[in-house]
Amino acid sequence: MVTGYINYRVEVKNVKFIADDGRTFPRTAIVTFTDDKGEEIGSELFGAVDINMVYTMIKEGTDLNLDNCYIPEFSLSSFRRVNGIDKKELVPIKGFSAKSAFFEAKICTDFTYSSFSDGEVSFDGSHFAKGKVLFNGSVFGSGNVIFSNTLFRDGNIEFTGSVFSEGDFMFKNAIVKDGIKDFQDIQFGNGEVSFANTEFNSGELLFINTRFNSGRFNFKVTRILGGKVDFHYSV
Repeated sequence: MVTGYINYRVEVKNVKFIADDGRTFPRTAIVTFTDDKGEEIGSELFGAVDINMVYTMIKEGTDLNLDNCYIPEFSLSSFRRVNGIDKKELVPIKGFSAKSAFFEAKICTDFTYSSFSDGEVSFDGSHFAKGKVLFNGSVFGSGNVIFSNTLFRDGNIEFTGSVFSEGDFMFKNAIVKDGIKDFQDIQFGNGEVSFANTEFNSGELLFINTRFNSGRFNFKVTRILGGKVDFHYSV
């Protein structure tokens, strides 16, 4: 997927989408990427998911495979409201994967207070094309957590208070646009924590009171264009 686009447009058609692994979706999302002159520089096809069906799968405890999907307006806060769940009650998510997916939201893509089951959780190669991205208070089971090769076009991302179990946290080769990147009060496990070769651009980068424990921390070739970088009280 191209990353240097200035804008994009989404068109959803009533044409069946077949993923490489054989999963099928009744509709296809065509995402067209454009440059600063409005000229097309690439396009991608995704399976267009019904967000209410996604919420049903979460409620029923079904494995949630969103690889190669177009996911608009994902919000666990909305899920809680509809289902009468307390604002900070953890929502279990089983068997989660969203590789090479395309997220967008008017305000935010909201994974706050999610509880991911054991096993790899991967957003590898996904784009968060519009809106903030929130993982505040989330709990990840044992297994690697992968945000490598991702694009956050709104650079305001929050992982405040998240807890990671055994396994690596990979945030390599990612691009995070201007904004506040909040990794405060995180409890990492004993695996590697890597932000190698990630572009953070401008804006505050906060790791205040974050616990890295005994894992290896990799910040090599990370590019920060401006703004405060704060590791106060982190160990």
